[in-house]
Amino acid sequence: MLTIIHDNPVRALGDLVEIDRKFLDGMATFVPAVGVPVTSTHPLRRGAAAIDVLQVPAASLPFRLVALDTEERGGYSAAGRAQLAELVAKSRLVTGSYIGGGFAAAQRHGVPYVMALEYDLGTQVTVTRLGVGDPLRRLARTVRCVADYVRRQIPQMRRAAAIHCNGFPIYDAARRWNAQCMLYLDSRMRRDMVIEATPLQERLRSLPGRRARVLYSGRYEAMKGALDFVQVAIHCVRDGVSADFLCHGQGAQGEAMRAAVAAAGVADRVQVRDAVPFPELVAIARTCDLFVACHVQSDPSCSYLEAMGAGLPVLGYGNRMWRRMAAESAAGNQVPVHDQAALAAAIAALLREPQRLIEWSNRARAYALQHCFEQEFSLRTAGIRAAYAAAPAR
Repeated sequence: MLTIIHDNPVRALGDLVEIDRKFLDGMATFVPAVGVPVTSTHPLRRGAAAIDVLQVPAASLPFRLVALDTEERGGYSAAGRAQLAELVAKSRLVTGSYIGGGFAAAQRHGVPYVMALEYDLGTQVTVTRLGVGDPLRRLARTVRCVADYVRRQIPQMRRAAAIHCNGFPIYDAARRWNAQCMLYLDSRMRRDMVIEATPLQERLRSLPGRRARVLYSGRYEAMKGALDFVQVAIHCVRDGVSADFLCHGQGAQGEAMRAAVAAAGVADRVQVRDAVPFPELVAIARTCDLFVACHVQSDPSCSYLEAMGAGLPVLGYGNRMWRRMAAESAAGNQVPVHDQAALAAAIAALLREPQRLIEWSNRARAYALQHCFEQEFSLRTAGIRAAYAAAPAR
């Protein structure tokens, strides 16, 4: 049995389970590709649902789903930890991140563990410091984060059977500690969802006769720079940039984003909308011309590739992830993190150069095809199959 330890929570509703759409879409391809019995564990959600979830019969899933009991303050309860340990002990191979206790349980029972990682140390520090105003508290959080990385995460990376690295920053970091590292770029953009060449060219030809449409989508959170996007949009409108700005998402900054738009009097040009299911977001993205990503941390956001799948060039903050992807794709550009004026100027400059916009749009589509869902998942499933075959039978 292959046991996958997931961080994304689920909610049990009688015979139904409420589960993340992105996860479910991925598992529909992953399970038949690995060709072995799969059990997937998840924290039991007690609060509100995530952005894009589905309710499906648990019996219809192509894998066994186990919701592990959690405590009110977060983390697994004693019963949840015991259940996880029992599942790991019966497994031939386990895969998951460095949190949740799965790695320690696998070590105790001699079960190989394939780590799946996204955040390098720099990203972890950035995330843990966000929203903390007091300098001493920021320092304390940084020290704890670095100490945990040295004491726990590095030893785990060294002892892992392999490490699957989602994004350039964690790949560069992890291969210092383990030679069995694999780079992949995660997204939900299947090959048949990438915009076709003909509708892309039609959209590009129509641009001179209308205002451009600039898109942001994702969580309305500080680490995603959601409020920064709104402030950049306001800056552009005031500077006379011929564009409308559209946001889709939800999160803690949503109220502040709407308040900023109202205070600036630009509600006719800057719209802060709720989240929509991914298929609807893909359709909306195809009507836009440019994606702007104000991510302050170097996470391997799927938003970059998903925007490129709609043929959208990307302009964004030059975190370590986007800086590298911008160079490799040649489908956008980057400015210093938090430099809103520079990002607004970059948007204005690109819209004044239609030939460059056309070139970047075509390169974005090509890069999305090179790294579509099927391509990246084939890398991961091949790695899992190899690790499973090499693991001792149980």
